[in-house]
Amino acid sequence: MRKRPMNYLITLAIAAVSWFGTAILLGNYLGDSVALENATTDTFIQVYRAILIAVAVLGLVNCCYWYFYGAKETTGGNVPAARRVWRLSMAAQVAIAATAVIALVLAFSDEQFTSVEYLLVFGAASAHTYIFFWICTLFMSPRPVEYVPLGRG
Repeated sequence: MRKRPMNYLITLAIAAVSWFGTAILLGNYLGDSVALENATTDTFIQVYRAILIAVAVLGLVNCCYWYFYGAKETTGGNVPAARRVWRLSMAAQVAIAATAVIALVLAFSDEQFTSVEYLLVFGAASAHTYIFFWICTLFMSPRPVEYVPLGRG
């Protein structure tokens, strides 16, 4: 599971399944429950899914970069640098999740959402960013950096 291409393929499968759950299933639920005054439900769902596609792609790219970076021979000899790269990647993923909520707020600035709806959107974005990154790197990081993700070392 830690070797190429298996870690890439499993990561892609996890991303696809989680996107289906958050974009399709949760998106349909939000489309039915969000009270929209100016926008249509179809517009809301399209924007919501577009935001989640962007977030999911960024999370997937970040994981793939980590696998590439961790598999390099020079990375194993400099674990402190690898730890910095991992932590910066994790911080970037948290920022991307927050940005997804901000993007939804800006796209629908004339609509009123409840706190629970904002939390659901943040949870969906989190599932594709820092939670996704942490789980994938925890179980599928290359051998030279397998103890770098939080929870392993």
